[in-house]
Amino acid sequence: MTATADVPTRNVRGGLGFWGALLIVFVALKFGGVIAWPWWLVILFPLLAPVALALIWAALLVALALVVGAVREATIRRTAKKFSTRAGAR
Repeated sequence: MTATADVPTRNVRGGLGFWGALLIVFVALKFGGVIAWPWWLVILFPLLAPVALALIWAALLVALALVVGAVREATIRRTAKKFSTRAGAR
């Protein structure tokens, strides 16, 4: 029996990621004098950008849900009105 057969495997993904790489690029650009942004913007932008994107996506989903709900409600009202006028005509 091998020792590795009884040991559960764990897939751990680590690494820098896109936003970490962007942070390094911004810091390098700041040190190189290419950008004249303040340090707080260089550091916070790559860290807060995913949060901002998540909030934008959430706002878009809420807006889409509101539009779909309004369209459904208008369709239901139109259908109910159509059937109520048909029933009244009989």
